[in-house]
Amino acid sequence: MKQLVFIFVMSFVLVSCTKTYQCSHIGLNLVFNSYDSSNIDTIILRRFTIGKKFMEQLDSVLLSPQNTRYVTNTDSSISLYATNNSWQINDQYDWQIVNPFDYKKVSISEMKFQNLEQKYGGLFSGTPPICYSFFISYKRDNYIVSNFDSISNNLIISK
Repeated sequence: MKQLVFIFVMSFVLVSCTKTYQCSHIGLNLVFNSYDSSNIDTIILRRFTIGKKFMEQLDSVLLSPQNTRYVTNTDSSISLYATNNSWQINDQYDWQIVNPFDYKKVSISEMKFQNLEQKYGGLFSGTPPICYSFFISYKRDNYIVSNFDSISNNLIISK
């Protein structure tokens, strides 16, 4: 009987040690379609205070080959990945992407995510799981974008 009580108590302790982890929100990747790499060798990325209609600019950065990884995709589009993660397009700010080559400007705001959670823990684990919450919708140039594959986090900018 003591063994049964011990097993029950230990099972309860192991289960009650689990924690809930809020999965990270995945950011948007910049993908330029029909651009030559020389047309996107400098991109201006601006951060704004959320909900201020792009009136309160916080800062900006020039994305260039010195601080950005350029990847040519199989469909001849080019993906840009800033080497500094603080410049990944995320839901902590509103964003503007400007291409000085053709003066094209794209504004991103009101990012909404699935708020996924995962349980982890127990007696022998302490490292949170690697998991991501994907997009439900966001506004691009004041139009809601929501009909897309939620696993895709590409912001496609066409010439």
